[in-house]
Amino acid sequence: MLWIAAGIAVVVSSLASYAAFLAVGSYALTPLLVASLALQSYSLLRASWGAGCIEVIAIAYPAGLALSVVTALVRARILARGATEIGVVGGVRVYLCSSRTAASTFFPMSSIFVSRALAYVLSDRELKAVILHEYGHRSSPYRFANLAIAVLATLCIAASIALAIAGPSIEFALSAVMPIYSSLVALKCSSWIFEHVADEAAARAGLGVELCTSLIKVYACSRLGKLCSPEVLEAVASPRSVATLAQGFSPLKTLILLALPTPWLHPPLEARVWRVTTRLTRYYLYSPA
Repeated sequence: MLWIAAGIAVVVSSLASYAAFLAVGSYALTPLLVASLALQSYSLLRASWGAGCIEVIAIAYPAGLALSVVTALVRARILARGATEIGVVGGVRVYLCSSRTAASTFFPMSSIFVSRALAYVLSDRELKAVILHEYGHRSSPYRFANLAIAVLATLCIAASIALAIAGPSIEFALSAVMPIYSSLVALKCSSWIFEHVADEAAARAGLGVELCTSLIKVYACSRLGKLCSPEVLEAVASPRSVATLAQGFSPLKTLILLALPTPWLHPPLEARVWRVTTRLTRYYLYSPA
């Protein structure tokens, strides 16, 4: 079946795209990933037409997209209630709010939300680094590629599920598993690159190390919970810890994690710290610009 071959192409292009980005910061293979996802979408929709379930996809998929947008807007409105404005970055208002999410932004709204709990444990420079990271999500041109990949990947997942339900045989249903797996890998790849791209906004402002220490603090808080005191965080999130994490980065291990069918939409901490300290911080520190 065509979508199985296209799924293999999606996985290969995803891994290659992420590897090329980590190595030299190149987006050259992103069009290849988009093209392979488009081919997979076409083959699945064609099969859905033959299986008589294209009408279900035509109704359910746009409804699902609309629901996700409405959910994001409602969540943003809830966060905005009781939030305190603390500044403006590039025309985007920054708010402190009560949220379990450390920091977030919503494209339909010109707002960046930062958790009050996070702001409590971060220094002023670390907080600025986090805000600039969120602003990087809004300002980077890669957001359009990320959106295209997300739309195509979720379309493939929806079509695969519809085919699995309407499939005339067990073999037909099992063959729909490949597009779901490849689409998850493509979503992870694009999301990981997007996180790395957003990190550049903080590094460009000379706050690369502060971004790394803030990431360590967020990770420590998520793991230790109430056991995490300011004293513990200051001890854990030190320049020495940043250097140790950067040295522990393994490209092969990172690519294996990317290939796993898990919904991790953020790259490993070691990969982010390595790229910021090795590829970005030195460049923006010593670049003639």
